Amino acid sequence: MKQVYRKQNSAHLLAHAHELKVTPFTTTINTAWKLLRDYKRDDSSASPQLPSQMRTNISAVKRIWREGDIQREPHIGVESWHQHRYHLGHDLRNHPLSPWDEFKADRVTQTLNSPHPSDSQIPDPELNKTPTREEVKDMLKLLPSDKAAGPDGVTNRILQASGEQAIDMIYLYVLIIWEVETYPGAWASALMQPIYKRGGKDQNSPVSY
Repeated sequence: MKQVYRKQNSAHLLAHAHELKVTPFTTTINTAWKLLRDYKRDDSSASPQLPSQMRTNISAVKRIWREGDIQREPHIGVESWHQHRYHLGHDLRNHPLSPWDEFKADRVTQTLNSPHPSDSQIPDPELNKTPTREEVKDMLKLLPSDKAAGPDGVTNRILQASGEQAIDMIYLYVLIIWEVETYPGAWASALMQPIYKRGGKDQNSPVSY
């Protein structure tokens, strides 16, 4: 299906590739994004009110969180946020302090990596149809309009109000993503604002957020 799609649509994509230069990072339609960036830059409420002197992880095994003394140098203390997120995102599988049932975890891993009966089935042509412009337009309408923006500052409400030219641009991106079977790494980025838990907790520890 993908090979057929490439043959039928490569010429269309090449013919319209110049339109992909119309992005928030060029001068073509930079006015709206410039206003948005200026607003975000001047908006003090969007600035994180976090202490710059934090406790960092001193554990030799970075999957385990072990707090050290408060780092007085802000450029060192800021690393605590990344260290704590790393600790939260990595389990202790195959570690002496692991809280998991390793035997059952191994069985689950083996099952997930085993061939599935559906792997040998013919792909459903209905599910493999090339996305249409109307589908993209309809999905944009269904996006929750008041969700927070990502690192680029573009909200769903902006996309929904951006008009037909923006829909054409988004549709071209969707076609390319469909063809190459991957998406831009920036789409996996998010803005995270730690919130202090209060209750007298240590404000210099990322665990308290």
